Amino acid sequence: MRRLLARWRNAITLWLQAGCCSDRLPQAAPTPEELAATRAALATHLDGQILPFWVSPAVNHERFGGFVPHLDRRLRFTGETERGAIVQLRLLYTHAIAIARAKDASRQTELRGQYRRRLSFLVDHYRDDDTGGFFTLPDETSAAAREDMETRVQIHALYLLASVHRLIGCPQALDLARCAVALLREQARDERFGGYLSFFALPPDHPRNAVKPLQDHIHATLGLFRMHQVAPDDRQRTEIDTLLDLLIEKYEIGDRSGLMYNGLAFDWQPLPPDGSNVARTFFGHSAEAIWYATKIVRSLNIVRDDFTAWVTRVADALLEHGISRHGAAYSAGDYRGRPAALDSFWWAQAEMMVTFLRTYELTGTVRYYRTFEAIRDWTFRHLVPDTEGPWLPYRSAWGFRRARTRSGRHWQAGYHVARALLECEAALDRLARGDTSEGGEAAAFM
Repeated sequence: MRRLLARWRNAITLWLQAGCCSDRLPQAAPTPEELAATRAALATHLDGQILPFWVSPAVNHERFGGFVPHLDRRLRFTGETERGAIVQLRLLYTHAIAIARAKDASRQTELRGQYRRRLSFLVDHYRDDDTGGFFTLPDETSAAAREDMETRVQIHALYLLASVHRLIGCPQALDLARCAVALLREQARDERFGGYLSFFALPPDHPRNAVKPLQDHIHATLGLFRMHQVAPDDRQRTEIDTLLDLLIEKYEIGDRSGLMYNGLAFDWQPLPPDGSNVARTFFGHSAEAIWYATKIVRSLNIVRDDFTAWVTRVADALLEHGISRHGAAYSAGDYRGRPAALDSFWWAQAEMMVTFLRTYELTGTVRYYRTFEAIRDWTFRHLVPDTEGPWLPYRSAWGFRRARTRSGRHWQAGYHVARALLECEAALDRLARGDTSEGGEAAAFM
């Protein structure tokens, strides 16, 4: 009975929330003044609230060495200390942004010292000297733990450490990123079917390598691109092209539906829709796929006749299935796009903002800009409850508060939000100048 009532509640909510959010907004192109005002608001939020919080003592506990992002509703430390390598890497990246944007030299020096201590903690407690990779959890040394090493952790290490070096010039971070590239090439590649194995220390035919997640492959593409920016290499460029082919040609559901599989079988065949997370479409991952690919294609001047049509299909599918008429981003749906839950998570909300701004840049279609505005408006109305801390982890699509903490378990680390604000700031700069290149991105970092 409880499950039936939940289905009826979701059906009624979907019916009431149906309709394109951009249809409710003005359809005129944004003026230079509007672009400038939006950029200023996002920059103020990033520099005045997001970055100061994530480099503050609230999540930087010297007693525990690394970052401990467990917070209750009042932004107090909960006492929990579980934290994976990915959240440590994400907070290093957030620190690098704060360092790059700090205007005061003494503040920069202070943040660099804090950053170095956290990087040392990551290396000392998560790195495996034998493989050169990172364990998921700290102080894991057993053979069983080595078999549990996830390829996605190494992919995040590649992307985030290369990004850190690009932001603040950290040779140690660059060396670690190079090690991640070598590991992915030598140990994680699926030599038979292409792409990457989920658990690189296990045989390719092991059951835990039965799925190729979308998130692993989009982040690997972005990671190799970021590495190519800081240490150009012809081999990386070839790998980027191969992964873009897989992303565009394999992960779209059906015949040009615009929806994307969250995972495929090891041989790139669709998984049966069994209700598991990998056998769904994740709207946030689809959003990331759009803007990652757009950034890479524009930056490297890649020519693909099918690219704009693919971006438009995926963006339109998000508009139809993944966003409420008020601008709330749903989390996931079935293969037909029907949302499985009606909560809006901070990370998907942030990625959708970037995606629709990027899609407007690419196509010039005004409704994509107005969708960005609707998502931004909903986000700041419902996920930013004060001027002191991070976004709320999630709310219902109606805007009702659902989360009991401010930390999103141990996943929220300023990463999605700070990165989205940076990307939107850079895109708004380019739009204001009428610039079609990616050259304006550096201004957002400094």
